[in-house]
Amino acid sequence: YTAASFGYAQTNIPEEKFISILLNENESEDALTFISPLEIQTSQRLNTKFLDVKSKLLLRFSSSISYDIKGKIKKGEAASFQTTSLGDDYSKSVLNVPSLNYSVAFYFKNHKAITPLAYFTRNWKKQSGKFFDFLISDEKLFNSYSIEQLDEFVERTAVLLKYSENDLKLLREQKILYAFCSNQDEITNITGSVSKGRYLSELDAIVTTYSCHFHEVAHLLLNFKIKDN
Repeated sequence: YTAASFGYAQTNIPEEKFISILLNENESEDALTFISPLEIQTSQRLNTKFLDVKSKLLLRFSSSISYDIKGKIKKGEAASFQTTSLGDDYSKSVLNVPSLNYSVAFYFKNHKAITPLAYFTRNWKKQSGKFFDFLISDEKLFNSYSIEQLDEFVERTAVLLKYSENDLKLLREQKILYAFCSNQDEITNITGSVSKGRYLSELDAIVTTYSCHFHEVAHLLLNFKIKDN
């Protein structure tokens, strides 16, 4: 299906209602009911939080829309939604502000919001290590040595940061997500920015073109130690 709605407050399409709530930040907590429960569970699995923020995942969705754009839409700038089926229960809804040449896309499964990471890696190969769940774009570029090196790095850093046994147990059970991309275009699709690698704190995930991106993993491990960022 394809649908367009003008005036963000007048829509009954679930995908567009989600974006509408994000635009009205006073009601943003209502948006949690529009997010995939699996995504919320993924975001909460390591118990890391943003200080004074109820849901770091919801904050990430909300901040996908420029604060300046939100303000202009509230003041009457014309905006539209374009919602399209992507097949296999997936859909995409794009917020457009034509006069400002602005657009931002959101992805959904069964009409529930999912992250770009979940959508763009949905068909990637999966492997696991002691502390990592790997999502791999091209298996030919990845090898088991990388898994060993990353697991050893976590163990060394855990000693340095004085992790408790419970900390290590949680990391072994819930694991760090590590999306190994083939190129920077894949990183841009997932993160929305151009880079060779990023730590996505809202998902406790590493998205990178490096098979062993120790620098970004170190950021995650430090945040895991702190818990409240």
